[in-house]
Amino acid sequence: MRTYSVIFLLFVICGLNAQVPRMQRYEPKYSTVIPEDRSYLIVKQQSREFPGYISYYFNPDKQDIYTLETTFYKLSGKTDKAGRKIGSLDQYVYQYTGVIIDGYRYIYINAFDVAYFKIFPDWEHNWAKQPINYVGGGEAFWGVLFDIQRKSFVQLRFNTKK
Repeated sequence: MRTYSVIFLLFVICGLNAQVPRMQRYEPKYSTVIPEDRSYLIVKQQSREFPGYISYYFNPDKQDIYTLETTFYKLSGKTDKAGRKIGSLDQYVYQYTGVIIDGYRYIYINAFDVAYFKIFPDWEHNWAKQPINYVGGGEAFWGVLFDIQRKSFVQLRFNTKK
């Protein structure tokens, strides 16, 4: 009887362990923090809805970025209200800036498809310092707010198609 109890307990523990999601850190191949003096250029995209009244911009620190990267998995496959979906996280270039909205600290993520480096070769040399703002592009261009405290993504917005 004791042997059966031990075996049952092992199955329960293994089963519970398999159901717990693992937080893996996702470090994008292309990611950068755009300095706060150019932050408004990322947030105010021409073909994407503005995320709201921003009272202050800041440079996210290493801990903020680490928190973002350990939560990135939640973005995979995320859809907006219209049903548009984020593709594979590996296919995007990420530009980050810090924003304060209603007293909460967020990291605003500006993302675009890495394939656009072939269309606009100068982007490949400037993306780490120069905010990328593109009109149109649909699902190849999107932005989202990452709530640092709540570790959640809100206000996913894709560019218009044209």
